Amino acid sequence: MRSPTEHTLNYLKKMQFPAQVVEQWNQWAKRRKDLWGADILSRQGMKLVAIQSTSGSHHADHVKGAIENPDVENWLVCGVAFEIWSWSKMGKAGKRKLWTPRVTQLVITDTGKIRPM
Repeated sequence: MRSPTEHTLNYLKKMQFPAQVVEQWNQWAKRRKDLWGADILSRQGMKLVAIQSTSGSHHADHVKGAIENPDVENWLVCGVAFEIWSWSKMGKAGKRKLWTPRVTQLVITDTGKIRPM
């Protein structure tokens, strides 16, 4: 089974958007460390996008966590888009289920608050 990060990288490659994983594995803590809340950086046209990738069942948790993460503001203030991508198998009843992304983009408001777009 592929990880959400693998699904995202494959999708971006299919769309011909260059992408690079920016999270690191800390072997001593046995944990992954994101770069300012992002797992992947991708150039989509003239736009740079920081992506947090997760499973479909954790989408809302990651949106909430990103909104509360002060590091995410670093991306948004610098003009980099920040998105949460989650992956779930979806399809009509009785039909083949396909891995489908759900994407939520975060924006910074005039008052400095981060919210979903």
